[in-house]
Formats: sequence, C-alpha cells, structure tokens
Amino acid sequence: MKQYEQNNAINGYQKHILDRGRDLMRAYWLATKQADTALMLDVKKQIMKFNVAHRGIAIDAKVLRRSMKARHRARQKNQKGIRVTEILRDLT
Repeated sequence: MKQYEQNNAINGYQKHILDRGRDLMRAYWLATKQADTALMLDVKKQIMKFNVAHRGIAIDAKVLRRSMKARHRARQKNQKGIRVTEILRDLT
C-alpha cells in the first residue's frame, strides 16, 4: 500500500470518529432542546459506548457542557435561522 493510500485511510477513519462524536453531541443537544428525557438517556448510553472505544477523545460532562454553551451562543447570533458574519449583519 502506498503512503498516500495509508494516509488517506487514516484520515478517513479519524474523520469518521470525530464526526461520530460531533453527531452524538448534536443528538444530546437536540434531546435537551426538546426536553426528551428518554432520548437523552439513549444518547448518553451511546456516548458511554463511544467513550469506551475512544478514550483519548472521550465526551465527558465538561465537553457536553462546553458544546451546549457553544451551540447556545451560535444560536443567539443566528438571524432568521442562518449564521451571518458580523461584518455583513447590517445587510440583513
């Protein structure tokens, strides 16, 4: 296998893992937003499985809290459901 192919495979796997963690945090945020405790518990179970498999990038309470705060801040900056850079906000 050529070095390029190895690097590409490693990067693809890394992206898959990071995307999975991001998707779990998004699912938890949506469950919280909808006050769906059953879904929150289900997502927490999935996060626990993720953490066992990927200890180096485990999603703990601190990471979840930081993610929720970031999503809240981003949501406040949205205008009519889209993000607009601060420089262009006067145009909307």
